[in-house]
Amino acid sequence: MIFSNKINSHLILTLISFSVLITPIVNFYEIKGLFDLVVEHSGFLLSSLIYKASKEILIILILFLTILVSFKYNKKYSYFFYICLFTLSFHLLISIIVVDVQDNIILYLLSGIRWSLFFFLILFFYLFHKNFYRYYPINISPIVIIFFINFLFQVIQFFSGGNFYGATENNYGLRSPGIFFIPSTTGFFVVVSTFIVVFLSNFNNSQIILFICFAFISSFLTMSGTAVVSLLLIAIGWLLRKFSFLSLIISLILMLTISIFLLGTLTGRGDDYLRISMGIRFEIFIDLFINALLFSDKFGYGTSAAYLLGLDGVVTDSFFSTVLVNFGLIGFFIIFSIIIYLIINTLIYKNIVGFIFIVICFFYFLTISVSEAYPMNIIVAFIAGYLFVDKSRVIN
Repeated sequence: MIFSNKINSHLILTLISFSVLITPIVNFYEIKGLFDLVVEHSGFLLSSLIYKASKEILIILILFLTILVSFKYNKKYSYFFYICLFTLSFHLLISIIVVDVQDNIILYLLSGIRWSLFFFLILFFYLFHKNFYRYYPINISPIVIIFFINFLFQVIQFFSGGNFYGATENNYGLRSPGIFFIPSTTGFFVVVSTFIVVFLSNFNNSQIILFICFAFISSFLTMSGTAVVSLLLIAIGWLLRKFSFLSLIISLILMLTISIFLLGTLTGRGDDYLRISMGIRFEIFIDLFINALLFSDKFGYGTSAAYLLGLDGVVTDSFFSTVLVNFGLIGFFIIFSIIIYLIINTLIYKNIVGFIFIVICFFYFLTISVSEAYPMNIIVAFIAGYLFVDKSRVIN
């Protein structure tokens, strides 16, 4: 053991907090590019690769320490853990072996490995003993700080007039991504931050209501439909927390159904917003699904990193599509089955917080590459371990 278990545990939480706090720094050149109107397209990379690599170094370090702590805490492992670890490692190895060899193959492989780190983080955070979370609670201060920094940048972008994403008739910014480059990524951060504040913090009711209000304003500034629906899910789940579990689930389903039909109005993006936005993603997914192999020979091609590096990548536009491209049909069905299992598991244990979390993740699996959305990929992996170690966790 490099350090004592206690030191490793504290260091992990410190690194997670640090990874959140440096988000504006690692995205600085892209933020500046939006203000200076020098961005040409959504895959336009302004920062140097070495500068951006700091994020990956942090993730690898967090994963390494998490593995150390996980093995120290757990002397007996469940069959589920062994099966998941073997399946993931085997699939990763096969994907690397059968990848289509061409120019820049090393960059493709590195892009694919970077993309797959998310799965290992979830697996080893899950392995943490629940006492770890009891003695080392989530530090939400960095998340709240960055949330309001992001909100400030969104307001500035909104009143600064048009940017890469256009302008309104009154010359206000059409979509304001804040400290992130893509508005949907901003929406994801806002949703994850709100989930933590509402369900995993010691905020009082007034503070939670105020934070939710800021979150809705932030999501409207991004014009992200997924963010609006997810925030409604969180808000309704919290407001009806005293109801019976069945009543709460029915209320959430009704709310989701109604809000989906009103999504174009809620976001201000028109009545055909859902058809256009999800329709394009669905067409991409179906095309990839039809042409997918059992084991993919395109590992690393379906990643944001490949696109940003200027490689001949595959357009995916969703996490599920990236899984199809990088892992193939078998990998896709395994991951999809695990998601369904977790949803059923939360219903069996009446774990409403876990249910809301999984549903939100499912929404974003349909719209962005979650495993590459920094720093949410780290936070989501940590929350997954936090919630599912204790299956009976409910809203306080």
